[in-house]
Amino acid sequence: MAPETSTQRPTPIIVAGKTETIGKGVIDRLKPEYEVVHFVIGPEAAISEVPVILNGQIPPNPSSTLGSGNLSERPVAFALGGAFAETFDQVHDEVEKEFGASGSGLAWLRHDWSTPAPPLGPEYADAIVQRIKDRLAQLKADGKLGGQTDVYLF
Repeated sequence: MAPETSTQRPTPIIVAGKTETIGKGVIDRLKPEYEVVHFVIGPEAAISEVPVILNGQIPPNPSSTLGSGNLSERPVAFALGGAFAETFDQVHDEVEKEFGASGSGLAWLRHDWSTPAPPLGPEYADAIVQRIKDRLAQLKADGKLGGQTDVYLF
């Protein structure tokens, strides 16, 4: 009898950050459980690119080329890094406005500044990515990924 193998696909998500250097590190650390289908740089880009992605298309002039570009499954979460602290509400509200009362179906992940983190550097990136993974795992366990729009801290 052959051993069973897991064929579970990674969960598709979108990530926003300040630079592609940061984005690459985050994307690599989120694997293999999560597939970053698109990485966004800046609030204006998030507002214009995320609705396009959620409609199954690649933005024509993306702010970043990072991400798999695999839109065979709709992303279920959008994690915004600490660089979006002051613009999170604007990005959230503008993107959600595109989808009306039904909402985008995204779990919006917002940096929790009340939780201590190491100084900037590799340890910081590891800690933040672990917090994102932990939050996504909890949302998945609670059945809140895929179709339910809400904001969660990580």
